[in-house]
Amino acid sequence: DGDAAGTADDAAEGDRYLAQVVEALRRGYQLPTTISQRERLFLSCKLRLFISDSGEIERFVIEQGSGNEQYDRAVEATLQRTK
Repeated sequence: DGDAAGTADDAAEGDRYLAQVVEALRRGYQLPTTISQRERLFLSCKLRLFISDSGEIERFVIEQGSGNEQYDRAVEATLQRTK
């Protein structure tokens, strides 16, 4: 819902920005085929992205991994190649 100290009256602009970030990440995401369809349903990780003013990922931190090393490495590779 935005930062209380921000200048927007609603979260619409932030929602659009988040959608663009998610779409850019999805385009570059390649999950290893060795992870079963069933297991894929339950995998997730928590990330912190640092995005420059120009929109590039400057760095990232995986704050909570999924517990599946292949999945976590695929997420990391996606973040490294996403512009």
